[in-house]
Amino acid sequence: MRPFISSGDFENYKEFSSPEDLEFAVYGEGGSTIEKVDNLYTVDPDGGGPASSFAIGDRGFNYRSIQTNAVFRWEYRPGSALYLVWQQDRSAMINNGDLRFQRDINGLFEAKPTNVLMVKFSYWLSK
Repeated sequence: MRPFISSGDFENYKEFSSPEDLEFAVYGEGGSTIEKVDNLYTVDPDGGGPASSFAIGDRGFNYRSIQTNAVFRWEYRPGSALYLVWQQDRSAMINNGDLRFQRDINGLFEAKPTNVLMVKFSYWLSK
């Protein structure tokens, strides 16, 4: 069983000040404005200036995944075997960007599972 939990939260949105330059104009500083309503940021890069405002979706995320494998092997005669393999994957993404360990561990088992069953049969031919 392999559990995996990750989250990302973004802040201090910015843009390059000019081409081929590594300086940034941070939204909300130097006359620009940024306002968050629900999961959408509205940005005006120059406050009341001529540049039009635009919207950015909240990029925060929580990703949860758990993968399970089980293998059964039976050698019914020397060199010949039967394999049964079961795999299950559960994964989900929510868009909030805050890591809460107990909530996210419990959330691993809420996602709809994908199940795979494989069978392999090998037979040793001999004289």
